[in-house]
Amino acid sequence: ALSNDGYLVTNYHVTAGADSVYIQNREGRYFKAYTVGYDQQADIAILKVEDKMFRFGKGEVPYTFAPNKRKLGTKIYTLGFPQDEIVYNEGYISAINGYQGDSSQYRLEISAYPGQSGAPILDANGNVLAMITGKEEESDGTTFAVSSKALARLVQSLPKDANLRLPKSNKLNHLSLEQQIEKLEYYTCSIKVYKK
Repeated sequence: ALSNDGYLVTNYHVTAGADSVYIQNREGRYFKAYTVGYDQQADIAILKVEDKMFRFGKGEVPYTFAPNKRKLGTKIYTLGFPQDEIVYNEGYISAINGYQGDSSQYRLEISAYPGQSGAPILDANGNVLAMITGKEEESDGTTFAVSSKALARLVQSLPKDANLRLPKSNKLNHLSLEQQIEKLEYYTCSIKVYKK
């Protein structure tokens, strides 16, 4: 989630060519969403839930998006949907640049499986650093993730009437990992894409 009122982010390749897109929230309910902006090269798409009354959780999004890249060796974790239930995984930043030296990405040592594209990558303080975009075929654990800096650029390019501002307050940084995950589950959803 980017904001509690239904803006969210995933990979462009997840939604490209879709006839319809739905998100499935923590309670298992489905909500129709549409694309408000994308950056094909960075592999980012911003979606908005159609239902104007929709909310991810009880309050504002409890994490922030890191404005700058983190250092080599930074411990990270992710939550995603390689299956029907949410799955946790952890690892570290193994290179500051991603696939073929792409400076808008990271190279990570963290397992990722089909269905985890678009999953958030967070540091121990609950800052979103990146979003999983792909993995190295020959390796179990080498994953690539587009940095939150590339996401911020896309958000800034949206029309003013989108009225989307990334969260400025991190409410996760003093919580234990288990408490962070508990809160994050409300703001992490499964994306269902339908193509004819």
